[in-house]
Amino acid sequence: MLLAVLELAERGALSSNRIPYEWTLDGFAAYFEVVRDRSDHCLAYLPFLYLRSATFWHLHPLPGETVRDRPTSHSSITDTIEYAFVDADLHALLLDPHARTQLRNALIDGWFAEDRKALQRLIDQRRVSNDYENTLRLSESRRPDTIPPDDAVRDPAFRRLVLEAYDYRCAASGWRLFVPEGPVLTEAAHLIPFAETHDDRPQNGIALTPTFHRALDARLIAPAPDMKWRVSEVIDRRIPDNAPLVELAGQDVIFHGRRRYRPRKDALEWRVERLRARPD
Repeated sequence: MLLAVLELAERGALSSNRIPYEWTLDGFAAYFEVVRDRSDHCLAYLPFLYLRSATFWHLHPLPGETVRDRPTSHSSITDTIEYAFVDADLHALLLDPHARTQLRNALIDGWFAEDRKALQRLIDQRRVSNDYENTLRLSESRRPDTIPPDDAVRDPAFRRLVLEAYDYRCAASGWRLFVPEGPVLTEAAHLIPFAETHDDRPQNGIALTPTFHRALDARLIAPAPDMKWRVSEVIDRRIPDNAPLVELAGQDVIFHGRRRYRPRKDALEWRVERLRARPD
């Protein structure tokens, strides 16, 4: 968990000393896979809560909520805790590149010395991805000049930006789902496919759960420029199993993020124009 927090600081995400639980999940899962034993389970909510036994880690509850003593799921955190924060002195160290390196080395030497080489490879790869993410954040008017060729670098950066923009919530269903031992289930989908535009900016993305993502790719549903959902006429309205897609027609695209990350009009038009038409 602390390695994930150090990475958040390196990405420039912790300037306000607020550590939302959701922000830690991607990094936690990645580092966990490197250091895990065969019997370990990827349960990020345990260290997020139990780190409060250390004097530097604090939890800020949601209004009217209290911190639970024994978390049993992701919702044990998301339903009660708004964010974690650290002591002011430690926060200042997190923002200092040299101090961050020393802190990371101390953590690895103290707890994961046997996995140092594998961790360093992962850190190096994720650092390139984080740099690309920061480039995308700043590239609003045009695509970045340099695009990494490696999907393992590109995809996580795009996913993090899109899920953050949509508050990890599906733009079709409103679901904000976490699998028991991993990150949020919601996926990041390109509006105009990357193969056509090489555009990973979040304004070319939308957050969807897997079923709605597949329906988008199959041209059965499309978000329109008026931020309403359109549904293909090829879907048989008489079949009850099709109800989740049929009922989506005319519903709002769920987006409560910052205006700068709102889907681009041309990307929404691209989707609507390619909605699957009924055969003549």
